[in-house]
Amino acid sequence: MCCDQVIEEVLLASPGLQPNGPLLESIGFIPFDWITAGGLGDTTSHDPSYFYQVHNVPFGGSLPVMVNFLRAGLDGASFYQVKVDGNLRTDEFHTAKWDGTKYAPATFATQPVGGNPGFYPVPSIADLMLYIQPLPGCYLDSTSLASAQLHTITVDFFNAGGGLIESATPLKIYVDNNPCSVSLSMAAIGSNSATTDCGYLQYSPASKAIDHVTIAYAAGHPEGFATWSFSLTKAATQMFHTGGAVPSGAPFDDTVAGLLGTCTVAAFAASVYVAATANTGWSRCSQYDRSAVEAFALAP
Repeated sequence: MCCDQVIEEVLLASPGLQPNGPLLESIGFIPFDWITAGGLGDTTSHDPSYFYQVHNVPFGGSLPVMVNFLRAGLDGASFYQVKVDGNLRTDEFHTAKWDGTKYAPATFATQPVGGNPGFYPVPSIADLMLYIQPLPGCYLDSTSLASAQLHTITVDFFNAGGGLIESATPLKIYVDNNPCSVSLSMAAIGSNSATTDCGYLQYSPASKAIDHVTIAYAAGHPEGFATWSFSLTKAATQMFHTGGAVPSGAPFDDTVAGLLGTCTVAAFAASVYVAATANTGWSRCSQYDRSAVEAFALAP
């Protein structure tokens, strides 16, 4: 047999609930104090064995702003407001909540209090446990913010009448929702490029040892927050691979003979991939990646 007090003790002991922890806990899996002074997420420098590894990455996409609901409730808060650079946020998001027999769709949104807009409710502990976890305090759409600059998130907590109780320590984050860029030129021998329709690149057997095949490509990002890779494959064998942080390096260059090997006619595929490092705190913003691919055949 148990009572309310016993249930409360168990909840307080849960590692996911921090009655004395920070009011603004993290952006997703990135703790607030593992965000650099420049606003970049960096879990690697703090703990290389941490389950969610990011190193000096900007934030982008929809950001799960994690609020300490347990402490807020114990401190007497009934509502809270989220602001960015002093501007009130009213982002709403859809989740699921246990109704006693099944998970049902639920919307987490702001409401007016005392005639003023933009108040999120602080769920009670019993109510909080009914939501699919973890439950963010706000899914902040960072695409509405200016990219390539710092922004300050503040969270203020209020009583049932709308009176201010306390505020979380402001958190500065660097937001970058810029997409990557990529270009890939058709393979060429001197000034002769592979035809774009058929991909045919003619070579001279007499000069294949000294003639070079070049493939020009470029991979970039406006703020340098991306990595790139280039690969060249013949049939099913990868012949060349390189990559690193943007910007990309020199064009690919090898002799015709080096590419052909023992073949007289050979088919190739070249590809460039640029991966943005911007992160939501729960995942990388792959929507900002860019790529290019081409195929060509060397034949006499």
